[in-house]
Amino acid sequence: IMRSRGPADARRRPRPGARAFGLEVTVLACGSTTDEGYGAGPAVVESAATAVVAYNDFVALGLLSRLTEMGVRVPGELSLTGFDEIDLARYSSPPLTTVAVPRGGLGRVAGDALARLMAGDEGIESVTLPVELRVRGSSGPI
Repeated sequence: IMRSRGPADARRRPRPGARAFGLEVTVLACGSTTDEGYGAGPAVVESAATAVVAYNDFVALGLLSRLTEMGVRVPGELSLTGFDEIDLARYSSPPLTTVAVPRGGLGRVAGDALARLMAGDEGIESVTLPVELRVRGSSGPI
């Protein structure tokens, strides 16, 4: 499995969890834009990865475009998943599998934390919000 790494993504460590399932993860520094996803196509193909978890849907859509141009069948030869559930994800060909995040919830949590910080509260705790995997046509069976 290959995972594209975005600009401020060094803290995330996918390898220990993947190893628990017998998976090998290669991390590819990529960026966060559609152009950067497109540019990652040759490196992804060269890696012989069977799946890619992109930094976000923009990267995934750029990569999907480049893979299609290179003749790589998604999901026949490579599964592809994005993150963020942007509106275009369901309209790509094939439709992009993605992780949906609760945008409204993120905004409320961030606004609350900002207000508390501005009021002098330094005890802001980390908050975990639920996400949902939206399985579509860009991912195949394991």
